[in-house]
Amino acid sequence: MSSTDDTMVLTAPPTRSTIPLSQADSETFDFDDIQGDVYPSFPKNFEWFFFFTIKNPKAFKADLANFIPKIATAAKTLEALKEISAAKITASNAHESKPTIPLRLYQMALTGKSFYPLGLGATENIRDKYWADGQLVDAYDLGDRPGSESTETKYEPDWDPVWLKHQLHGVILCATHSYGECQLAEIEIKKIFKDSMNIVNIVKGRVRDEPERGHEHFGFNDGISQPAMRGLVNPHPGQLQCDPGVILIGHNGEPNPEASSRAPWTKNSSMMVFRQLKQFVPEFNTFLKKNPTKLEKLTEEQAIALTGAKLFGRFKSGAPIDLVSEIDDPEIGSDPDKNNNFNYQASPLGQTRCPYAAHIRKMAPRFTTNEPLEKVLEQSLIIRAAITYGDELKKVVQ
Repeated sequence: MSSTDDTMVLTAPPTRSTIPLSQADSETFDFDDIQGDVYPSFPKNFEWFFFFTIKNPKAFKADLANFIPKIATAAKTLEALKEISAAKITASNAHESKPTIPLRLYQMALTGKSFYPLGLGATENIRDKYWADGQLVDAYDLGDRPGSESTETKYEPDWDPVWLKHQLHGVILCATHSYGECQLAEIEIKKIFKDSMNIVNIVKGRVRDEPERGHEHFGFNDGISQPAMRGLVNPHPGQLQCDPGVILIGHNGEPNPEASSRAPWTKNSSMMVFRQLKQFVPEFNTFLKKNPTKLEKLTEEQAIALTGAKLFGRFKSGAPIDLVSEIDDPEIGSDPDKNNNFNYQASPLGQTRCPYAAHIRKMAPRFTTNEPLEKVLEQSLIIRAAITYGDELKKVVQ
């Protein structure tokens, strides 16, 4: 198949925010050594996270050798994406409903606390203090509110007790097409690691059903502004780009000044951060209703939507407020060739359209004439692989 045909398969349907290049440099990137949710990211309907502690290091190493072939590499994930895209094209041409392709895609990550029991040497070999210390150390600086056990002299974050009780050693995540497949994955993981680890928590995520598929619980189109790694991703117009080393350890552009001192075996890995956030949907919706943007030409519904857009920087469709200003435009929001093609320059006075405090503008300011600052902004980009969890909200609580 030609490179043109490969690209066609990979880009269909055209709504995917990360379009892999059909001809990436195989000498630079070993797709059999990169985990698939790092690049190109897993397709999924359901995703479960199995957090574990190691109880028998020697047995764990032996079990891990049996599990590693089951991990979905970038190469395997690219093949899965091609299969899904080809099936959707075939179904569309035949005017049939979208097919469901069976999937069970695994990925694993280890915490800094796993190194001692596994005998992997000092965590300093990774040259990442935040990874070695763990997230609990930084909870206060992250702004996590104090829990009930906090005092004037002792801070403890308001986390689910399971995160405070256990010193986690790692997580296995599994992306699938169905709930039942996740259940089978749980059985498989427990069978492989039956004598070597304890699963202390399972976080069960799933994408929302139509018509909210692809939207997070507040209702905003999610995952549409992922960064494009140079040499790996074919960027949409306006899509933020970064050197591969910003995401992949051991590659060009890695921002860590101690990167050259990392252990050689860390190449092609990445740093994973897991955050389980609770969203107060009825409270948010009530706030919007009480604080509509007052413009005479807007209906009540439009005025409420505009307040939400000013908080996020986008309307719920994904349309950036920098482009559409006052009234949502779903056509722009759903088009990856349009929904990132902006740089906040549409506002001659700075924030007449998109406030500086809007979520997406704080996360990625997008434009600066200062070249050193532009590099810093690029090096702060992350891949977000969020998924909703919990039940759908059935009743709006006033």
